[in-house]
Amino acid sequence: MTVKCHINVLGGDGYSRVLTFQVVPRVGEYLGFSLDGKRDERGVLVMDRYRVKHVMHTAENDQMGPIVLIDVETEQDANRT
Repeated sequence: MTVKCHINVLGGDGYSRVLTFQVVPRVGEYLGFSLDGKRDERGVLVMDRYRVKHVMHTAENDQMGPIVLIDVETEQDANRT
């Protein structure tokens, strides 16, 4: 079973991505993903590294399923040169 998580990059413009995980990331773990989806000259997706700072689960109700909100902060920007 997979879990969809809404990602908020702290200091950014709010919840910017929805990523799917097998297991919900824990506080302190690292995530790697690209906000802009750009690739380098070799076609490799350039990813930034983020550290999970806060995880919040919401319960399922009649209107919608459970939601996982994850706050992350940038740990290391990708080299986009």
